[in-house]
Amino acid sequence: MLLTQPSGIAEVLTGGLTPTHFGFLVLLHAVGVHPTPAAKRVDATERWVSVDGDTLRYRVSMAAVGHPMTDHIEATLHRVA
Repeated sequence: MLLTQPSGIAEVLTGGLTPTHFGFLVLLHAVGVHPTPAAKRVDATERWVSVDGDTLRYRVSMAAVGHPMTDHIEATLHRVA
C-alpha cells in the first residue's frame, strides 16, 4: 500500500489480510518512509485495522523524531444504517 499524508510523508507499507473468529485483521508495516524536506522525521510506521461486523477498529504506531515505536492514533468506527 502507498499512503501519502498531508504532513509531507509518503509510506510504502506491506502486510496482509487475516481472517479471524470475529472478522478480518489487516496488519501493515512500512518498508519505506519518505519525508519531504519540511516534514518531521518518521523512521517507521505500523497500521492495524480490524473489521468485526459493523465495527472497524484502526490503530497507527510510529517511531518518529527520535522516539521508539509508540501508539500514535486509534479509532473505533461503527456503521450506521
